[in-house]
Amino acid sequence: MPDSSSIPMSSPDLTACRLRHSCLYALAGLVFIVAALALLPFTRAIFLRNLAWLSLQRAVLGPSNVPVEPFLEAAGHGFARAAAFAPGDSLARDGLGLVYLQYGAVDSAAELFAQVPDASPWADAARLHLLLAQTEQMGAAQGAVIGGVVRSWCNEAGLTAQLNAFAGAGRCDLAGQWLAWVAARCDLPAAAQARGELILGQCYLKADVWLAGLGHLEEAARLAPTDVSVWLALGDAWLAGGERTRALQAYERARILDPASESVRSRLNKLGAP
Repeated sequence: MPDSSSIPMSSPDLTACRLRHSCLYALAGLVFIVAALALLPFTRAIFLRNLAWLSLQRAVLGPSNVPVEPFLEAAGHGFARAAAFAPGDSLARDGLGLVYLQYGAVDSAAELFAQVPDASPWADAARLHLLLAQTEQMGAAQGAVIGGVVRSWCNEAGLTAQLNAFAGAGRCDLAGQWLAWVAARCDLPAAAQARGELILGQCYLKADVWLAGLGHLEEAARLAPTDVSVWLALGDAWLAGGERTRALQAYERARILDPASESVRSRLNKLGAP
């Protein structure tokens, strides 16, 4: 019996086979074109948004001798066009808010940050940026780039600078949120976190919220048991709460750590301690 594969295909059969293949290719091409057309606005939004982020990063993290205005303008246009193509793109809204923040348009920036829904994967970053927009100190916002933590936030100087800005504005609550946000994302040394707790404690004491202030100062003492300034602040807090014995204990701890400190000696003298 001859092999069926060797039997030549008749012309009608060959034509039908080619027709079927042509139809399949045409159908696949049509599906691809329809899908591309359907996804085009979203695809263009992603492309524009990514370019905008690159411009924003260049503006806020680039060399200091390079003008930032062209990059900020490019970032703003890119984010705005991305948001127009994909109105639900919360990352584009957050980026546009950061551009407004760089220009000092705080109210407009805060409005955009607040529009990012809680269910968005970028909600956490947008809430952080909203915190920045709620203060007049925008130093940390210069590095507010999505998807990471700027290195200046993760050292003691950068952390305390922003905490002092919140505390100076009387916003102890925002200072606490900032410290928690950074601590969760940075490998903060105990000394740096203790300094943050110290600033928080003093902020609450100044606001006459004694119990909260005391709690933060005790945490600072736990994190940095050899920091004289922490024990002095803790002693002051106990004294403000009428706890003279506990205040003396804190001051004595500070004297052990720094016997020559005039600040320690003056406090002990006021309490009549030898």
